[in-house]
Amino acid sequence: LQAKAIHRDKNGEAIEVDNVIIQEMPGKVIDAVGRLDIQTTGSGKVWILSQGKKIEGTWKKSTRLARTKFFDSNGKAIVLPPGKVWFEIVLTGTQVNWAL
Repeated sequence: LQAKAIHRDKNGEAIEVDNVIIQEMPGKVIDAVGRLDIQTTGSGKVWILSQGKKIEGTWKKSTRLARTKFFDSNGKAIVLPPGKVWFEIVLTGTQVNWAL
């Protein structure tokens, strides 16, 4: 659920994924439509929901073309199990709630 509604694809089927990655990134609203200018390099908080568990940690990305890497609270690289991944980007300081 997002905004208290089930996300559906163009055929009306509920979207189901195996892993959800919630990345907190700095940014700002740039126009009246609500479009965002998001800084996608650097580092920030991350929450990963996978296999009924929540992992809190950090994401890091050194350059625009680099791969984003995820680390748990002990600094160990997070390896996701195979499957579909949903990325949710939230602005730094946004309150995030979830239920497993």
